[in-house]
Amino acid sequence: MDNFKVDIARESDDLGIRTLLDNNPVPGKISLLYQKNPSYFQASDVASKYSNTIVIKNNQKDVVAVQTTAIRDLYLDRQKRQIAYLSNLRVDKKYQGQRILKEGFELLKKIYPKFETPFLFSTIIAGNSKLTKKRKDGLQFECYGNYHTKLVILHKKKKNIDERYKIIRGSRELLEDIVVFLQKEGSKKNLYPVFDYNDFIRGDLFKDFDIKDFYVAMDNDEIVGVVGKWDQNKFKQNTVVEYNGIYKYRKIYNSLSKFYKMPQLPKIDETINFAYISFIATKDNDPNIFSNLLKAVYNDNIDSKYLYLALGLHENDPLLGVGKDFRCINYTSKLYFNYWQKPEMLYNFDIGIPYIELATL
Repeated sequence: MDNFKVDIARESDDLGIRTLLDNNPVPGKISLLYQKNPSYFQASDVASKYSNTIVIKNNQKDVVAVQTTAIRDLYLDRQKRQIAYLSNLRVDKKYQGQRILKEGFELLKKIYPKFETPFLFSTIIAGNSKLTKKRKDGLQFECYGNYHTKLVILHKKKKNIDERYKIIRGSRELLEDIVVFLQKEGSKKNLYPVFDYNDFIRGDLFKDFDIKDFYVAMDNDEIVGVVGKWDQNKFKQNTVVEYNGIYKYRKIYNSLSKFYKMPQLPKIDETINFAYISFIATKDNDPNIFSNLLKAVYNDNIDSKYLYLALGLHENDPLLGVGKDFRCINYTSKLYFNYWQKPEMLYNFDIGIPYIELATL
């Protein structure tokens, strides 16, 4: 029987962590490996001030479980707060059900005070009730609703773009105004990221994001909406392991796709090329403006290397309804706030319309 060792991860653990990710797919309609090559740590630090990773190893010193806590500046009740995101929790399939995470969470509890955050938050695929059940003195998972991921399949160009709005691309000259707008509108949503002009100039916080990949909706001379197209394929990869449900019939689907001029589903073991729709904000959270921005990004990427555009929105967000205008593959997760002792600020807390940046999960 294995004796497990729990420790803070070091750079020397990078290969072991990536091997764990390579061997343990996440189930779904399309079962995927969520890989982080060439460096787990570089990928995990994206959009974070810093991160802390815990690893659990077996007798052979193989990494059999990993969990990263990413410290981020986010809005909470319109105020800038430092919040910890509980991310990249993965257990080797051979050890699932052996309660090895208990020791990992105990170590997290010991080091948690240094993060100086009021609580953690996490997103977990719906149906994973074993992890989130209430445990005495353990890490608590308080649910704050459903978080929906939509993979918008790139098919044929969309029409009916509202001519009232002019859609332009980002530039360094426009960047300051873009950031001001994003923070003004984004601060209205809990967990929206806090950033400034220099974060986009330096490029370290939002790795590989290009300023020109901002799409900006203008009403005369006023910015009324912004989204970004963020390609992370150079440091994060999604590789197909298995198709389930209707997607089992990939060959039939691909034959029909040729007829309808739709993208082909990748082969097993093939990496999917896609981009995230990020930094979503519209004036007064207007779905019509978001629809026009999404259509603009969508139309620009027909016949590109991308199979789909990925976006994530909470069930409380009216912007989510825009997805009905597109052909999508849908995934549902749960949003949780995590703590060992419930902080006073969460009593009678109204989640409102939260925003979790999908590209940073």
